Amino acid sequence: MKLVNLTGHLIQIIDDNGNIVRYIEPSGTVCRIKDKFQLSEPLESSVLRLQLTKTVVKHLPHPREGTIYIVSQLVLRALQGSRPDVYAPYGGIFEGNNKVGCSGLYNMTNTLTSELAGDVE
Repeated sequence: MKLVNLTGHLIQIIDDNGNIVRYIEPSGTVCRIKDKFQLSEPLESSVLRLQLTKTVVKHLPHPREGTIYIVSQLVLRALQGSRPDVYAPYGGIFEGNNKVGCSGLYNMTNTLTSELAGDVE
């Protein structure tokens, strides 16, 4: 399995004993989201109100057999579970205030369960 890091940052996966078990270097391409907004009626005379009309994911390659793409959590959420080959770092591990790694990777394919769906109003 090939792991392609599209975050722009070194990813270190750290086990429960604090050992780094995998380094994933940045690929050189950074996948980002771009939000598009439309101006709405102001909330007050001096407060603009914008409505999000579209979120576009940029620089995400097409799926490739045997390849996992690693993106930020913002990008992963924007995809709304549409790409089973896209993951984000999970379980930030810190030394003081500095994030030094994560405990693994997660994706959002089929994450909406009937239990969660019941909470939607």
